[in-house]
Amino acid sequence: MRVSEKHLEYMKGMILELCRIPSPTGFTREIQKRLRDIFDELGYRAWSTRKGSVVVQLSEGDAGKRPKETAILSAHIDTLGAIVRAVKDNGRLRLTPVGGYPLTNIITENCLIHT
Repeated sequence: MRVSEKHLEYMKGMILELCRIPSPTGFTREIQKRLRDIFDELGYRAWSTRKGSVVVQLSEGDAGKRPKETAILSAHIDTLGAIVRAVKDNGRLRLTPVGGYPLTNIITENCLIHT
């Protein structure tokens, strides 16, 4: 299946927009709301769970019956997070990661600090 240039541009724009929303672990309400709004604009029913997942219903099904086909997409909406333990004399940060990633993955990356 070939995706049209128009749809590719839309998807690129959405990815850039979503990646610009700060969403460290535990602080994902803003990106949850934006995702729900996007799906609502596209005509789908979307809601958040108590644990912060965004669920999208793609079809109504037949009068309470299970749909013939089911699709599941799972993705993280939180970004890599860390706790700032100290600001060193040279201005660098001493971090403790939140989640499972090696600190070498974020060397020289920009960060946004939430206080």
